Amino acid sequence: MWKLVFPEARRGLQYKNEGKHKPADIEGTPFRIECKKQCIYPSILDALKQAYRDGSPTNDPRPPLAVTAKDYTRPLVSMFEDDFLRLMEKCFNKGDWE
Repeated sequence: MWKLVFPEARRGLQYKNEGKHKPADIEGTPFRIECKKQCIYPSILDALKQAYRDGSPTNDPRPPLAVTAKDYTRPLVSMFEDDFLRLMEKCFNKGDWE
């Protein structure tokens, strides 16, 4: 599904750590995406914290995004409000991301 919008999207390597680079669950997008199987607040918050934590050592400027879904349900996409507002500003007010 992500490839429809981001043709370069691909699954990150979950088992390999090359130096300080920890790939996100989905790479090739302007977001640092972590996926979880439970749509409960602690899982969503954990995914967002993991995205920040894993991206910080590499100075990854992408905003973290959590994708959560139980089997056979529509995925839920979550992000922190300040990241969302910056994204909306960039999309609709032509503001800079950084």
